[in-house]
Amino acid sequence: LWGLVHANAWIALGECEWVPLSVVRRSIDINFTGVARLTQ
Repeated sequence: LWGLVHANAWIALGECEWVPLSVVRRSIDINFTGVARLTQ
């Protein structure tokens, strides 16, 4: 294996005040924490 491509992205569209916190947490988990876990 010569390289690892991180090609995942998940986004919730809407006003910040209207997006439930559970959706924001899922977005952070997929887009940030998931990439960090994959790299480790």
